[in-house]
Amino acid sequence: MFGHMETLTVWGLTTLVAAFIGSFLGGYLKKKGENLVTHEDVDKLVAEMEAVTQATKEIEARISNEVWERQKRWEVKREAIFEAMKNLATIDDEMMKLNTVFQAARQSGNPLEISWVKQKSEAANVWTQASATFERTKLMVLMVCGKEVQKEFGAVSLTIRAIVDGILRDNAEIYAKSLPKLLSEEANLSSAIRKELRIDEPT
Repeated sequence: MFGHMETLTVWGLTTLVAAFIGSFLGGYLKKKGENLVTHEDVDKLVAEMEAVTQATKEIEARISNEVWERQKRWEVKREAIFEAMKNLATIDDEMMKLNTVFQAARQSGNPLEISWVKQKSEAANVWTQASATFERTKLMVLMVCGKEVQKEFGAVSLTIRAIVDGILRDNAEIYAKSLPKLLSEEANLSSAIRKELRIDEPT
């Protein structure tokens, strides 16, 4: 009888231990499964964040490059316009001097006298050099600026050439008659440049 009771006791304890071990292992495996899922989710989230970060960097780099390119284009345009306007002022001055020499030669009563011929030739040469420099810088402006600036530069250039051609042909009135038109065209050019460079736009 005692042996039977001992057997039942051992069986009962074995069952309890097995149940405990089964319960423990079940909970442990469940927890491990939850942890595994959590790690997988974290890895996935990290990968997604890395992808977003990379995409953000690429967008920032592209925007930065575009801003840099626009800035460089604006700087090239500004420098070309600055040089062309500086040279325009120079040929305006040389054109006025050319006209003054021709007027003085006429008023002298002997415009073919050797000293006047020499002065007129020197004035014409100086203007030609200034004009050539202006034309080179104007060409750069025509390459980098919009149609409005191109049009106004062209108008100013044509008027200047017409005036100088008249002066060289000994037209005594061409300069005074054409000056108002030239000043108006140069004012239009200045307005077109300010618009091109967005000088008057609020910052």
